[in-house]
Amino acid sequence: MAARWAGSATLDLAMIASVLLLVPGIPALDAQNDILDGHSTLGTARAVVVGMILIFIATGVWIARAVLAVPQ
Repeated sequence: MAARWAGSATLDLAMIASVLLLVPGIPALDAQNDILDGHSTLGTARAVVVGMILIFIATGVWIARAVLAVPQ
């Protein structure tokens, strides 16, 4: 919110950078490896967790953009 109040022109870049570390790269690779190794139940469960994390990140950024009234 401070960036918005200060009139920053790079608000979109700051929002993307703040969630970049939350992207579940390692769990996604673990899910793929488990499925390829024949552990389909474990791999599917990890893939569902990865999907949920991505949905929650997207929802959080969407809500933050709505609260800050950032043009899309």
